[in-house]
Amino acid sequence: MRDFPFCTDRPVALSGREWLILLGALAVGFGLLSAAPLMGFPASAIPPLLFLGMPLLALRRVAGRHWTVLFGPIGPRQVAQLVLFGLLTLAHVVTRNLWVSAETHILNDWSGFLAAFAFAHLPIGPDPV
Repeated sequence: MRDFPFCTDRPVALSGREWLILLGALAVGFGLLSAAPLMGFPASAIPPLLFLGMPLLALRRVAGRHWTVLFGPIGPRQVAQLVLFGLLTLAHVVTRNLWVSAETHILNDWSGFLAAFAFAHLPIGPDPV
């Protein structure tokens, strides 16, 4: 079974100071994301990109060439899961907007999303999860 990288000192051990650098980069990225004013399209993409990019750059700094271990290979199974999750999320958004516009709040906001999330992680194929 493949464990989450870096939590068992594989592929490389990270010291407490390096974990603090990672958490600090995440906190700065989140601060930029939450403090950014509302802007038009091209400029509105910058804060989310910084929120994603700053922790990845910090991980690259502290883990060296092993930072890519977070990203496994993408095969047909993963593509099917990506498409299924995207379709279920889109279906949730569309149906939720229909419920809101019809003023029939039958389901909780998150119930459909959580169901879609749960069904998106069903095993596809003979490989164990």
